[in-house]
Amino acid sequence: MKNSFGITTLTSFHLWLDNYIQQNGQAYINNTSRLYYQPDPSLYGYVAYAAPFKSFICDSGVSGANIITSVSGDFGTLTNGQSGMMIDYNNGRVLFPTSFGTGKLVSGSYAFKEINVYKANDTQEKIVFTNKYYLNSRFNRPITGLPPPNAFVTPAIFVSTEQTENEQWALGGLYNTKVNVALTILAETSAQLENCLSLLADSKDAYFPQLNNNVWPLNALGGLKSGYNYNDIKTQYDDPSNLFTITDIQTSKVSDSTKIDESIFVGLADLTVEKIRTIR
Repeated sequence: MKNSFGITTLTSFHLWLDNYIQQNGQAYINNTSRLYYQPDPSLYGYVAYAAPFKSFICDSGVSGANIITSVSGDFGTLTNGQSGMMIDYNNGRVLFPTSFGTGKLVSGSYAFKEINVYKANDTQEKIVFTNKYYLNSRFNRPITGLPPPNAFVTPAIFVSTEQTENEQWALGGLYNTKVNVALTILAETSAQLENCLSLLADSKDAYFPQLNNNVWPLNALGGLKSGYNYNDIKTQYDDPSNLFTITDIQTSKVSDSTKIDESIFVGLADLTVEKIRTIR
């Protein structure tokens, strides 16, 4: 079954938001650290060495971000793809063939996301009131790779599409499709939350292109399929007939008294994105 309009809308918005937050909000931190062996039973044929933070930025369109492409250690320096080494940008780690072993000293320089962006698997209520997450804090970090693999890590924004409405626009099957996008923001500090909500509010009237799902930059192991620059991809799909526009956005904060974790500052944002399209 081919991907629906709803799926490609969510993917397109996700990639735009990730770039917008990292670029316009400069929500990344360049860092150099040791990478620590991290057991992962789900890996076959690889061993993982993880940074204390995740996720790594892989978008070379984010100005100033240090995109990790190599690591070094007592083995010398290896570049992504050399000797079977692969960078897992999703999980903030590097994968080596099993023969590399688990006792090596590995270090690297990278930019990690100050705010991760995820597609939400749960409702806003469950995200805020019942789920628990690992904190990607810059403070009091343990000397270890951040466990476990594939876990959600805050600070983060969770994205979901809540409602879609087709409004007749012109004869011949032309409609204005309105999609309600719900964002749940989990921040580390009140200032970070305020900055994030302000940045989102300023996105009104911004536009982003509808992308095919095959432009998703990462493979199943979190490695880059090829070089990735969102700004270049956006230009390729920048035909006026292919654009969404953010026509409305409302933001709010969740009271401390209703949260399950008082160390996390929670905000909500509801956006309306619109696209003129033929549905028949």
